[in-house]
Amino acid sequence: MKKAVTSLLVCILALFMSLQVMAQPTLHYQGGDTDFLLSGSTGTERGGQIVTIKVTDTATVPNVLFMRQIQTDASGSYQFNFSWDNGFGDGVVTVSENNVLKTPVTIYKSTEAEVTAALNLLNGATSITEIIADATADPADADALSAMKTLQINPVEFKEKNQKSGLLSAFLDGHQYTTINDFMADYMVAMLLANCEAATSSDELLEIMKEAERAKHTWYEAKHQPYVDYTKLKAGDTFRAYTDVEKTTVLASVFGKCFTSFGAFYDAIYSSVVIREYNKYYNYSERYNVVANYNDFLNLPLDTYDDLTKYEDFKEEVFSVAYSDIDTLKSTCDSVYTSYANGLRDDEDDDDDDDRGGHSTNITVNFGGGGGSGSSSKDEPKEDMPVKPAVTFTDLQNYQWAEEAILALASKGVIAGKSANAFAPGDSITRAEFVKILVGALAIPESSGEQYSDVPASHWAAPYVYAAVEAGIVNGISPSEFCPDKTITRQEMAAMCMRALAYKQVTLDSKKPIQFKDQAEIAGFAQEAVEKLSSAGIINGRGDGAFAPLANMTRAEGAKIVYSLLGRV
Repeated sequence: MKKAVTSLLVCILALFMSLQVMAQPTLHYQGGDTDFLLSGSTGTERGGQIVTIKVTDTATVPNVLFMRQIQTDASGSYQFNFSWDNGFGDGVVTVSENNVLKTPVTIYKSTEAEVTAALNLLNGATSITEIIADATADPADADALSAMKTLQINPVEFKEKNQKSGLLSAFLDGHQYTTINDFMADYMVAMLLANCEAATSSDELLEIMKEAERAKHTWYEAKHQPYVDYTKLKAGDTFRAYTDVEKTTVLASVFGKCFTSFGAFYDAIYSSVVIREYNKYYNYSERYNVVANYNDFLNLPLDTYDDLTKYEDFKEEVFSVAYSDIDTLKSTCDSVYTSYANGLRDDEDDDDDDDRGGHSTNITVNFGGGGGSGSSSKDEPKEDMPVKPAVTFTDLQNYQWAEEAILALASKGVIAGKSANAFAPGDSITRAEFVKILVGALAIPESSGEQYSDVPASHWAAPYVYAAVEAGIVNGISPSEFCPDKTITRQEMAAMCMRALAYKQVTLDSKKPIQFKDQAEIAGFAQEAVEKLSSAGIINGRGDGAFAPLANMTRAEGAKIVYSLLGRV
């Protein structure tokens, strides 16, 4: 136990140290009356923390040219414009956050003549790429070298960031600049996009974006006002309100791609946000409400849709489907609207059995199965329920054992695919996702609460988590944490399912329990659940006589098990 605690402390310390490295403050050169912008974050969300800034020259015995103390805002971030009045040349900036000294940064203050010469060189026939190439290839090219120093550009870094796709060159070449501010506004955007392109994980990309948010200031916003307005869209508000875990989930689809403009970059992010919010729901009316909420970004002709004679039919057909991207959602809206507007749907049968998903086959699923509280048995199935799947998944070839369950639950709106035609049956499922499926399948009334710090009322899963908590189906990982984004294990699943049956007052048939070869590895809280559920045929092992209690549960397994539960309720 002592060894485990020590290891945990070492891991926490290592994480803390890594965060300190990531939280290094940055400087941006902007010229004018306030030459430099310093921005950073202490990593602690608390206002009033003390940050000390000191600028010295590079003499053998450094002279202090400038020194100031500032305080962080409520988020723990800080931003400060500064210059020094006594002379020009090289300087060193050191920053101390709460008495923790950061790595010093070398800067250079240019003369007015140097600024003019650099701008003339930028605006001439020579591109920024050629200037950097000249400065790198010819150490005697004084003009190019001076321009690099004036513009605070590291030629090696520029070439390294530019070599992947030529993004920096494409963004900066061919422009005319009247001030250093003008150039640095573009250079900052170009470097942000290049850093995003070079990021190797969504966690790294998140840190880059946080730095970009910290670095926004008046001169930057003045030139890139369209971007500033763009970030005020509702999808932007939603993204900023996400937890870091939720943000990295969104950014997973963005990092590694090349974006030549901020608009394209944020289009990708906001598209991911909207699709994420849309696919949280299974009811077409709720999904339509999501679309309406984010229509300042989507720009769909919702008023025109409202004029359709079969408006509700249109909504059900379009929004009963899960989508993997915004373009598919928009094209589906357009094509289905056209068919309704042209009367192509007028002759269709409007009774309860019509197939609004456009499929030719209705599937009838038996939700009987016995083993309940005594009111039914396997020999006396419940009434057959007609099912109209809104989508046919094309990736179930190797999951025939779960296909009926997946299609049945999808048709009832309990689960959705990860795109219009893909269910991703082999993907893992999170604790929050499985709870949502259980609550929806068993028709447990949604609830509210603030018991867990990582499931606030604003969290998408809050109504389902607290409904399950109130029903006694789930517990947190600790008294204050639920860990909604943690992948659920097979033994956690078993415990939740057993509690769900207890909530529904269902008693399973008593049979001889199955003895799995890894029985001893099943945690105490799940032992009884695994025994009873496996004995009743609701859950199975993973082959070779093993239950695999700590393995992550797949989406196919989750659908199959919940479908089996419905047969007992």
